[in-house]
Amino acid sequence: EFISHHQAWCASCSETSVVSAAQSPTSDVTMAEPHFVEYKNEPIEKYYDVHEALGKGAFSTVYRVVDKSSGKEYALKVMDKPPKSDVGKNKIINIEIEILKRLNHPNCVKLYAVFNNKDKISLVIQLYVLLSIVMAIIVIFIQRANGPSGPRVN
Repeated sequence: EFISHHQAWCASCSETSVVSAAQSPTSDVTMAEPHFVEYKNEPIEKYYDVHEALGKGAFSTVYRVVDKSSGKEYALKVMDKPPKSDVGKNKIINIEIEILKRLNHPNCVKLYAVFNNKDKISLVIQLYVLLSIVMAIIVIFIQRANGPSGPRVN
C-alpha cells in the first residue's frame, strides 16, 4: 500500500526515486542530498555496514550505519512491520515516512532511504552525533555544579 502510493507521488517528483530489486542502483550511483530512495525487498547490508545500537524505543531500534559506497555515517531506525490488519500502526508508520520525506530544514533530520522488506521497515536518516556530545557536556556540567555529594541545598 505504501509503495504504490509512493510510486504515484514520485511520478511528479524528480528528486525522488523508487527502487525495486530489479532497478537497484549500481555502486556508480551516488545519492545527492537530500535525495530519497526506497528499496523494496533489498537487504540493508548490501548498501550499509550496520554497527552498534544507538538506542531502543517501544517500537524501534536505532543503529549507526555506514554507507558502503560513500563512507558516510547515518542512523538506521528499524521497526517491525505490523500486520496489515493493524491499520492504526501502519498509518502511523506511513505518516512518519511521509513527513520525513517532505522535511528539509537544518534543524530536522533528513530521510535518505527506506527499506521496505517482508517483516521490517527501516529508515536511513541523518545521524546527529553532535546532539549526544552536547547532552554529555550538559550532564557533566550539572554533575560538577552539584558536587560529589549531590545537589546543593541552601
